[in-house]
Amino acid sequence: MSDLVTTSMVSTELTSADLESILQSTIQLAKTAGKLILEGSQAIQWASDNNVNEKKNAVDLVTEYDVRVEELVRKEIQEKYPHFRFIGEESYSAGTRPPLTDEPTYCVDPIDGTTNFVHGFPFACISLGLIYKRRPVLGVIYNPFLDHLYSGVKGQGSYLTRGSAPPLRLPLSSQPKPLPSLSKAVIGM
Repeated sequence: MSDLVTTSMVSTELTSADLESILQSTIQLAKTAGKLILEGSQAIQWASDNNVNEKKNAVDLVTEYDVRVEELVRKEIQEKYPHFRFIGEESYSAGTRPPLTDEPTYCVDPIDGTTNFVHGFPFACISLGLIYKRRPVLGVIYNPFLDHLYSGVKGQGSYLTRGSAPPLRLPLSSQPKPLPSLSKAVIGM
């Protein structure tokens, strides 16, 4: 990544090479955060399985791990990209509402799928997006329970990586057929 991108975003455009570098960093960050998500899931399940009668219940543990994951992500982003802005679901909900500007801004949901997370269903993930000039330009979604990673960069396509297998370009089928009506859709609730 160019030195100008890391030192001053005011006069610098993000290039395709910059976005590729940021993508690789974001993927590593998602995997690191995924380890903390798994730790939180184990703590919640252990507390539930052992009928722990303490101050902390499952909801408290979810909130704790949501905040811990967001703080881990915020810290890593600030160290790697000190001039990037940050919007996190937990801090936003708590009242920290930075304005969306043209500056590169990470938008993060630390544990996307909280209900699944608290009940031990393996369908929760971390979602990280990069917004630049008020438009999404990069996204990474990582489900640490299934080791599925979805990634995409504007203009470069989106991919699914399962474990250590090579990335698969999305959509997985060569020609997805449009649904004739919603009666043919599968909707999960």
